[in-house]
Amino acid sequence: GMSRNVKTLPFASVADECRLINRAMEVVEAVLVRYVVPPMSEKKTFDEIKAQYSSNVNAARVELGLAPIISEIFCSAEDIDEEDMTAAIQDFRNEMIYSQEDGGMNAAGQMLEASFGKKVPFPKTPGFSILTNILSTNKGLLFKIIMKLLAEHGGANGVQECNKMISSESLARSLFRETPPNLAYTKNSMDFHAQQRQ
Repeated sequence: GMSRNVKTLPFASVADECRLINRAMEVVEAVLVRYVVPPMSEKKTFDEIKAQYSSNVNAARVELGLAPIISEIFCSAEDIDEEDMTAAIQDFRNEMIYSQEDGGMNAAGQMLEASFGKKVPFPKTPGFSILTNILSTNKGLLFKIIMKLLAEHGGANGVQECNKMISSESLARSLFRETPPNLAYTKNSMDFHAQQRQ
């Protein structure tokens, strides 16, 4: 764990730990790839924003030599949703939400009001939250977790090896179809042969 007061999760095997780590990293990657940082000018239409995004992706493909992995680190301009783009623009505004005066506020609302008063910050999107955490100058918790994972598993190559191991195991198990392999008999056989050698 990242904290001394937090116990590490128990795993049945290294493969289980790698599988969970791999899935968590996939979620972070998917959120970041789908998040489009809006342009500085707020006067541009949605179509103009999409056109500029396509231009930026093409520039990255040609000028930065990212053509082989461009589809893995950028989403397609056709996949950009206008509602998501509006939310991304909202991320860079310091707008507040004013609390209701009807007296029907729940416990969470009362806690926010106690902290911020009658107005609370507008919530940020997951993409913005993850991006700012990773790029934070004070090294956010997510950044530290990713560094720790990469260091424990041999850097980017180590993570790739974990993925290969999981894929190989899944492929091997798929050969048995509906009847999964039972290694209990193999263990009994190994114990028997070990006793015979003694």
